[in-house]
Amino acid sequence: MFTDVNLPGSLNGAQLAERVRAKRPELPIVYASGRYSSDDIAPLVSRSVLVPKSYNPDQVCSLLKRLTGG
Repeated sequence: MFTDVNLPGSLNGAQLAERVRAKRPELPIVYASGRYSSDDIAPLVSRSVLVPKSYNPDQVCSLLKRLTGG
């Protein structure tokens, strides 16, 4: 799953990841943020990665392939 940390509405990316992990515990999680570092966001779900904006789309695709074994 690829999500921004800040989402519109009452749910943020960390909360979304927790809900998704409850249903799909094996799913890798990648967060993106232009404002926060992993030290600022607690707690991130286990086996997750935070990529800073502005990220290189090719690098994110490579990261996702590596995380999913593809």
